[in-house]
Amino acid sequence: MLIYDVERENMRPFLNGRPPNPDDVSNLLCGPIGIEDQTKNIHEAFLRARNEFSGMIERILFQKENDERDMQRGNTILNPSSEHVGGATDPSVYISLL
Repeated sequence: MLIYDVERENMRPFLNGRPPNPDDVSNLLCGPIGIEDQTKNIHEAFLRARNEFSGMIERILFQKENDERDMQRGNTILNPSSEHVGGATDPSVYISLL
């Protein structure tokens, strides 16, 4: 099981027992429509879900960056003449993690 799978499993309690998918992103980050009119308990549950989702994304990206660094180090050892051009990875790559 990949770390991504473990992180996605941690979101199940916030999504009625299912793993997150791309359609959940806006509700997890911004809250569902009308969240400001809900009771304090519902609003607090949303905040916990948003914090867990943000943490999941941060942990997955951190692990992904570490994996890429490890892979690049391995490539450098195998091919010392190769050069790495720095730059951010396209964020759309990570939507597939959901």
